[in-house]
Amino acid sequence: MSLPTPFGHFRVLPLLPKFQQLYPEINLDIQLTNKNVDFITEGFDLAIRGRNVPESNLIARCLEKADLLIVASPEYLKKHGTPTEIADLQHHQCIQFILPSTGKEVSWSMLIENEVVEIQTQGHLNCSEDILATITLAQHGGGLLQTCRFIIENDLKQGKLVEVLQQYSGTQRQFSLLYPKNKYEQRHIRLFIDFLIEHLKY
Repeated sequence: MSLPTPFGHFRVLPLLPKFQQLYPEINLDIQLTNKNVDFITEGFDLAIRGRNVPESNLIARCLEKADLLIVASPEYLKKHGTPTEIADLQHHQCIQFILPSTGKEVSWSMLIENEVVEIQTQGHLNCSEDILATITLAQHGGGLLQTCRFIIENDLKQGKLVEVLQQYSGTQRQFSLLYPKNKYEQRHIRLFIDFLIEHLKY
């Protein structure tokens, strides 16, 4: 199974010991990557991906629609000021994640007058491959970052990160379980699919 880094760490991996206890005869081979995989040539049975489903011939089951928000560390905001409008972003360092499938920065999703608008931001810190690197940068004053709430919930509670531009929040990123149709016919894969759908209720 192929998992995106944050959804793997915060959602799926904590569940796997329970699945193993229920079905000790099933072996799990997990890859954490933010790249789209080719089910046929790379031999994957399942994948979880955010954003759009890459292939139309795959079954897609929605697991979560994760809230997006913009955050920064208190130290960064004290030094550079707190943005209050979207236009202020041009005067800030915006931490970028490079999407492996396109090689381009991921746009930021804003809710403006009840419409989802994609905003291109700019900054001098770009990360690729491991999206959790952007969290580390934000925690240590690297700049503003848009990310999923479930990744930084504890940082918000502990005051390590602060949400900004709340008036433009309300957008979400969908995470879907993907698999070829014939995979569900295999018992061990069907058991795992059903387990994930039952336990990932967000």
